[in-house]
Amino acid sequence: AGVLSLAPSTPNSHVAILSRNYGIPFAYLSQTAKIQQAQALDGHDVVLRAFITREQCDLRLIDVEGALDPVMRDEILALKATGQLDIETMTPYGALSASTDALVLSDIQFFGGKAANFGLLRRAIPDHSPRALAFSFDLWNAFLDQPYGGDFSLREEIDQRLAPLQAYPPADILALATALREIRESLFKDENATEFGEDLKAAILRALTDPTYDFADGHRLRFRSSTNVEDSAQFTGAGLYDSFSGCVLDDLDDDDQGPSHCDPTRSKERGVLRAIRRVFASFYNEHAFLERLRHGVNEADVGMGLLVHPSFPDEIELANGVATLETAYGSN
Repeated sequence: AGVLSLAPSTPNSHVAILSRNYGIPFAYLSQTAKIQQAQALDGHDVVLRAFITREQCDLRLIDVEGALDPVMRDEILALKATGQLDIETMTPYGALSASTDALVLSDIQFFGGKAANFGLLRRAIPDHSPRALAFSFDLWNAFLDQPYGGDFSLREEIDQRLAPLQAYPPADILALATALREIRESLFKDENATEFGEDLKAAILRALTDPTYDFADGHRLRFRSSTNVEDSAQFTGAGLYDSFSGCVLDDLDDDDQGPSHCDPTRSKERGVLRAIRRVFASFYNEHAFLERLRHGVNEADVGMGLLVHPSFPDEIELANGVATLETAYGSN
């Protein structure tokens, strides 16, 4: 029902953003008396209220252990229930990739939220945002439709493993966590178990070396998750999925020997296909899957697209921040 922390956070941290998504309080306990009160209530039913008054947080903890009859308690807990998300259903695009320059919000159905929203950035500040490429859900579906285990596709193998674990809340969270970890590690990341076919691999590398995007040779690229269950008007999905960097030259040198062409300090190659696999694997991160279960999302309607642009690691990044917009209504 709420998140109380003993460490301060910024208003734009993932926890803060997700708390707004859930509609629950997220507060930092800074006063000794309040910390002691909260710790003394561990294990109790508690009503938590947190709100801003004159730029300060007013936080109240009300011990209701044993004070609520079961009917009222169930009614209060029912307020936490969420409705189904109004998502843009994953739709075939007819091509593996496209420039983000012309993408609009309705393209979430083809490329996911992050890539579609990047189109707005490109049109608003074209001279101060990098050219970017978007891989459509067609790439995700091509990867999932590859044969696996004889008579099955990779998609069918995943569905079979997760079929007994689709209830929310999960009856066995450990079994679910184990199944998701095995899917990530043994199906998506293991190059001996699954593969990009030669035609698909060639198409990926052809898109990434297209001079349209001016991706400099020897510069790492950032592959960012872009699903249709994140970065929409209704659901942010902050922190649910992962992004990874990759080096095109490591996939073009016809060997698996390090170091990486983009970072000589890396003893092993860090190719783009490896990065794509890891972003794809994050679709089955535990919290991401639980959020889809919680909102009753049909797994067949959603998938992982990719937003690709040059990587800006800390040593060359000029600025890092998050901008938010709040609409207020009043007489002034």
